[in-house]
Amino acid sequence: MHNFRFKNARTTWTLVTLLSSLALAAGCSDKADKADDTALTADDTSTTLTGDTDTGPPLEEQESLSSFTSGNYRSAELLILGTDEGIDQNGDEEPDNKLPGVLSTVDLLGLVDADLSLDGVNETLAAALEEGDIIQLIDAGQEGALLTVDLLLGEEDKSGTLSVSAESYDGSGDPTSRLQGVFADETAFTVESDVIQIPFSFFPGEPPLFIPVVNAVLIGTLSADQAEGKLYGAIPVADMMSQVIEPLIPTGDDYDPAAYLNLERDEFLASIEGLANKQLADIQLEDGTMAVSAALSFTAPPESW
Repeated sequence: MHNFRFKNARTTWTLVTLLSSLALAAGCSDKADKADDTALTADDTSTTLTGDTDTGPPLEEQESLSSFTSGNYRSAELLILGTDEGIDQNGDEEPDNKLPGVLSTVDLLGLVDADLSLDGVNETLAAALEEGDIIQLIDAGQEGALLTVDLLLGEEDKSGTLSVSAESYDGSGDPTSRLQGVFADETAFTVESDVIQIPFSFFPGEPPLFIPVVNAVLIGTLSADQAEGKLYGAIPVADMMSQVIEPLIPTGDDYDPAAYLNLERDEFLASIEGLANKQLADIQLEDGTMAVSAALSFTAPPESW
C-alpha cells in the first residue's frame, strides 16, 4: 500500500465532485483538442500480413517485410500523450485518450502533494527513468514474419549490473507483457496484446505502480539503433481504483466514516467506483466492464543484459 495522503482534510462531496469533474474535463478536453488526423481506427492500426493467416502457413513460416532479427532496448523516455493523440477505441471516429484529463482534474483539485498535471506526471516519469526507479526493458525478436515484443521490468544491483526482474514473468515463465504482430516495412511495425502491465510513477520517491493496459496496440519502429513508438489501450476502472484512487483514502484509525457519508471504507470505495463507471470511463470492454482510454509514447536505445 502506497502511503499517499490528502493535502488537506476533504469531505465526501469533494471526492464525488472530483469524479464528476473528471468526466466533464476529460470529455471537454477531447473535443477541444480533437485532431482528425490522429483519430486512428482499427483499420489504420492494422498491418497487412504477408499471407493468409487463416488458410496459409503460420506467420513464423512466412517471409517478413523486414530484415530485423532481434534487439534489446531500455526505455529512456516514457510519456503520457495529450488528449489529441490516440486511436479510436469506441467507434466514434475520434481519438480516445482520457487519462490526461483525469490526472489534470485531480491536480487542479489539489487533493495530493504531487503535481498530477500532464507535464508534472511526465516530469516524474522522466525522473524515475533517469534515477532507475523504473527500468523498462524491451526484448524484440522476429521469427519468419511474426514479431514478438516483450516489455520487461529491469533491475540493477549495486555494481550496476542490469538484469530482468522475476516479476516480468508469470507462473509458467512467460512474459506478462508480450505483444505480437508484424512489420509493415523494413522498420515500421504494429504489435498487439489483450493485456500488458505498464509502470507508472505519479508520486516522486514512491515505488512505481504497475497498471494493466487492455486491448494494447503498440505502433512504432525498430532498428539496431533505437526502438520507439506509441502505445494505445485502456485502463480498467477497477485497476484505476485499486492503483490510483484507493491509496488516497485513509485506512484504519485514520479513516473517519463521518467524513465519507457515514459509509465504511469498502462501502465508500464501492460507491466511488460505481460513479466512475458511469461518468468517467469511455471504453466498454468485452466483458461489460468499463475502462479509461490512454495513449503513451516511448523511446528506447539499445541495451544489453
